[in-house]
Parts: sequence; C-alpha cells; structure tokens
Amino acid sequence: MADSGGSPFPSYRPDEFQEWLQAPVPVVSPDPRIEVRQARPSEFERIYDLVDEAFGFRRSRALSQWLYRDNPYGVARCWISVERATGRLVGSVANWPWPLARGMRPLPAAQGGDAAVAPGWQRQRLNERAVDIRDAHPWTRSIVIYGWPNAASRRRVRKAAKDHRFVGTLRR
Repeated sequence: MADSGGSPFPSYRPDEFQEWLQAPVPVVSPDPRIEVRQARPSEFERIYDLVDEAFGFRRSRALSQWLYRDNPYGVARCWISVERATGRLVGSVANWPWPLARGMRPLPAAQGGDAAVAPGWQRQRLNERAVDIRDAHPWTRSIVIYGWPNAASRRRVRKAAKDHRFVGTLRR
C-alpha cells in the first residue's frame, strides 16, 4: 500500500471487476419471466436510460459515466433484471465501490446506488426478488454496502422485513 498521508484509504487499489463479473452465482431468479445477472459495462447505457425512465428525469451522462465507469475505486457492480421474452431491461441495482474506514482500518465497501424498475414492472417486488441472487455473490458477502436511502427506499426495506440490516445513520 502506498503512503497516503495517514489516510486509511490506499491511493491506488486494483479494481477486481472482472473477478466479480465472472464469479458464479448459485441462485437463480424465482420469477420465470426474468433473468437476474451481473451487468457488463457495455450495458451501462441501457441502465442509464432505465434510471432516467424510472426516475422521470434525465441525469447528466457525464455524472453517470463517472459513477459507473470512471469511479476512482472501480467500475460499478450492477445487477440487472432482463425480461426473458423480449430481452428488455426491466430492473437494475447499482453499487459503486467507495471506501469506508473504522478508525484507521480500511473496510472494503460500496455505496448503494441507483435502484430502478421500468414502468409497468413497478410494485411487483422485482428488485426485492433479486436480493437473494445479489446476496449469494461472494463480493456482496465480503463488503459493507452503505447508502443514503430516501424515505421510499427505507419503507420498502422495512416492508420486505430486511430492516435488521440497518445499522444506523451516517453523519454527513
């Protein structure tokens, strides 16, 4: 690790995206209409379009590019739900590698990012059904995922009986 001026965060750490992408996931989608899998960077433009459609506004492509591809800590880990019959992207969840530390000890971590569901597929618990697949991946089990969820996201987590995963709030 290079000297980073007393910071617990390394100045450079190789991104292990290809290992994440190639790791087998032993769980399959419980919904026969969709396939849930890791997204390749070549699919990120489709994810940006889905996020824009689901959120109802177009985000800057430069910002999306930075978050997903040019993040200094690595390429976004995105899970997508693809409609089997049409190949249409209907759901996406992103995690952006970003460091945390406990005191001076670095922790492998990622910030929970965009979670989007296509209109017409909303309120069908699409992303909640995909959580077991994401959780079965070795990377997900080896890092801290944190975020600043909005009120709707917190309600959804509580409704899915996953609120035991909340550890509290982070100071801004």
